This record gives sequence, structure tokens and C-alpha cells, in this order.
Amino acid sequence: MLKNYIYSGKKIILKNIMRKNYVKLPLLIAVIYFGGNLHAQSTQDTVTKENKIEEVVVIGYGSAKKVDLTSAITTVKAADIIKTPAGQATQSLQGKVAGVQIVANGSPGESPKINIRGIHSLYGDNQPLYVVDGLFVNNIEFLSPNDIQDFTILKDASASAIYGVLAANGVVVITTKGGNYNRKPKISYDTYYGAQYANNVTKMANTEQFTNFALESGSQFEIDAIATAIARYGRSRTNPNLPNVNTDWYKEALRIAPIMSHSLSVDGGSDKVAYSLGGNYFSQDGILDMKNSYQRFNVRAKIDAKATNWLNVGAVINYTRGEKYDDASSAWSQIYYAVPVMPVFDPLFTSATVRPYADAQILGYRDHDNPFSLMDNVDNKGTQKSTNFNAYAEVSLLPKELIFKTTLSYNSRTIDERLMELPYFVNSEKGFQRTLANSTITRNNATYEDYIWDNTLTWTKSFGEHDITAMAGTSFADQSYKYLTMKGNFFEGSLFSRYNESTWYIPVVHLG
Repeated sequence: MLKNYIYSGKKIILKNIMRKNYVKLPLLIAVIYFGGNLHAQSTQDTVTKENKIEEVVVIGYGSAKKVDLTSAITTVKAADIIKTPAGQATQSLQGKVAGVQIVANGSPGESPKINIRGIHSLYGDNQPLYVVDGLFVNNIEFLSPNDIQDFTILKDASASAIYGVLAANGVVVITTKGGNYNRKPKISYDTYYGAQYANNVTKMANTEQFTNFALESGSQFEIDAIATAIARYGRSRTNPNLPNVNTDWYKEALRIAPIMSHSLSVDGGSDKVAYSLGGNYFSQDGILDMKNSYQRFNVRAKIDAKATNWLNVGAVINYTRGEKYDDASSAWSQIYYAVPVMPVFDPLFTSATVRPYADAQILGYRDHDNPFSLMDNVDNKGTQKSTNFNAYAEVSLLPKELIFKTTLSYNSRTIDERLMELPYFVNSEKGFQRTLANSTITRNNATYEDYIWDNTLTWTKSFGEHDITAMAGTSFADQSYKYLTMKGNFFEGSLFSRYNESTWYIPVVHLG
């Protein structure tokens, strides 16, 4: 039952408490595959030339030579991935894969949307299935681009059919970097620093163009607004028919934002063990001039071992922690609609708190249309933690013919969001304010957990220039999801300070 609580000057509303558990029963997977070498024959000299393409790509629950595939599969290697500095690994694929559309909204830490061969649903989720070292995930925010060995995109139904309905929107198979047997330890450090700025910004009318349009329109409303702006802000010295203000709102609201990354890795191996360890720190500020940034720290470890001549084992673990201060998305529309005949701040609002934001309603316009009142008075913080673990054991029942592999995967992701609308006051005449009673704080908590246990038995046999591969297996999955949201309102007179976050919450009282 949902209840409202009033305590210590705050009203707390609880809602949307949900839990969902479901289990996929074991399913039989059976695949039979035939293949052969590719031949090319010249009719001029009757000399047969055999081209053996040995490149191997990851498909489904195994791998195959690229020459033997007939389905639409594209592979992007590590050398191509790291060419483009990006906060999210999927951004590294932009422009590199035909038929794959990647759209990012530009917000720091925001995951791009991927559409493989078009949009499949108008209202549903069009995102593909991600398979990271055998682990099924909904996104790859926990991965650093420097940790990825290659992307394999399974585009059509024949390539992704083995994953069933989960592959309705395509599959992106990712292999992370690992160590090498019989290799001395190799230490690698990679870093970059850059600056981001808005390019091809929409050209807006300046004060002279805006005023001429208003006067030539014949609208008494527009003419009166210009006259009010002249009376309030004075006349221009260069042209007395114009207000003494010329605001470029995009120039005022946007900034040059830094972006940087540091990656350190160690990999190597002996004749029995191959290992890879690494860590990455990434930081990015948003171009909107407000509290808008993202930083992520992740560590990973991967190990493979030849336990015996018939048993191979291995494991990979990733831990990621990200922190994001989100922007005020509606500020972009206010920037677009703000008029150039109004300054950012109006010193005539002497009783204003926080900052004296200029008000377009004073000039006669319908809305306040000052994006800074929104940008300065929101504090949206989100923290995400992710742990991913995958372990496998591979048993060679018949050398190079019959192989049994069992894999256990675990994925945990927690999201904690704090969305704060801070109070401010400009004027009461036009209601340009947010009182303490109208200020809110919202907490959202979500937890995702996935367990997957796969068992496969693969038989491979070669007959001269031909070979046959058959695979059967089972897959068991357990997925759970919890979500909790809370929203609180403040009361006038409560011990609230916008500069002291501890006053935003109900104090903990210890009894006894």
C-alpha cells in the first residue's frame, strides 16, 4: 500500500514500487553447419588458385571462418575503434558499419541509440541485444572503448536466429581484450584531452533584425514589446530606434567543454596462463553552461588457463562506477525562443534571490523565456554501478572433434538518481519564481540482476576439403528488476539551504 508521510517539514510521496522476476526454462539449441574451402579457377591458363581466408569471426555461441558465412555479418577491429575518442563504446561505431544507424543526443555519458537495418517498431524498443564475452546485456555503458578487441554486428535473421526473440533488433557481439600465452608482461598507457564546442549553431536574428521584423509586421503587440524594451533598457547609441541590448542566447548559454580519458592495462601470459588487467578513467563536461558533467571509472580482469591438455578454464570481471549531472533538457527550447531585445540579467529586480534573471513577460511576451532560471536551479545527479562476471570451463571429450563448454554469467546494475528543483525568486508581479513549497526532490532507485547458465556440446569433423559442425545445448536465465521512486515537497520555514545538501533530506533520529 502506498502512503504519504509528513515529517520534519517535508512531505514524502512513495509510488511505483515494482518487482519483476521471470525465468527462462532450458531450451535446446541445435545447429548443423557445413563448409568448405573457396576455390577460384582461371579459364585462361586452367590453373586452379585456392584462396583460403583464415579470418575468424564470433557468431552465436561459437566462431567460424569468415569465408564460410553467407549471412550479413560485419566486424570492427580495435584499431578502428580507438580512432575516434568517445565516452561510450558504441559511439566508436559511427560511420564504420553499413546499414547501422547510431544516434547520440550529445549529452555527457548518454548511451547512443543503435538501429540495425532500420526501425523495427514505432513504439517498442529498437535497441539490439549486446553479448559481451557471452554475457547478455541491454547496454554497454560499463565498457571503455580501449577494453574492446572487436565488435561483430549480426544484421540479418539467419545470423542472429540462434538468440531467438532477443535478437529481433539485431545482435552486437563484443569480445574484450585478453592476454596472450607465452608473452612477457606488456604495460600500455593511453590518454587524450580535448575540447568540445557547438558547431553549425542556428543563426538567430539580432536586435536590429528582430526590431525591424516587429515594426514591419504591423502587430501592435510586437511594437509595444519593442517600446517597453527601449523604456526599460534604454536606447542604443548607434541606432536610437533599437533597445540598448543585443543578446546572443546561444553564445551566452553554451561553453567550451573539456573531455579526457586515461587508460592503463597490463597483459601477458605463460605457457599455461594468459591474463589481462586494466583500468580506465573518463571525464566529460557538457556544452550547456550549467552543472552538467559525466565521469566514469572502471576496472577489469580477464584470465584464461590451460588446466590440462583436455580442460581450459577462464573468467572475466568488470566493475564500473559512473556519476552524471544531467542537463535541463527543456532549456534548449527556451534558448531558441528567447528574444534578443532582453538581457540575461535585469538589475532592476533588486529583491531577486540567486540571480536577477530578465523576464520576457515584463516586455509583454507570453512566457518568461529565460533559460538561465532553469539551468541555474536544477541539480540532477545520477550514480550507476555495474558488476559483470563471466566464467567458463571447456572440456575436450574428443581432441579437436567433440567439445563441451559450460558458461556461467552474472550481471548486476544499480541506478540511483537524485533530481532536485531548487527555489528562486525574481518577481511576484508576473509569478517568475519557484517557491520553497513548489520545490521538489525526487529519488529513483533501480536494480537489475541477470544470471545466465549456458551449456553447449560441439562436434566438428573434416572430410578432405569439407567439414561439418553440429552444436546442441541448453540455456537457463534468471532476470530480476526492482524500481522505487520517491518524491518530496518542502514547506516554508523548514531548515532548507540550497548550498547544504544534507538539509534536503529527512534527518535520521536515533532513539534510545
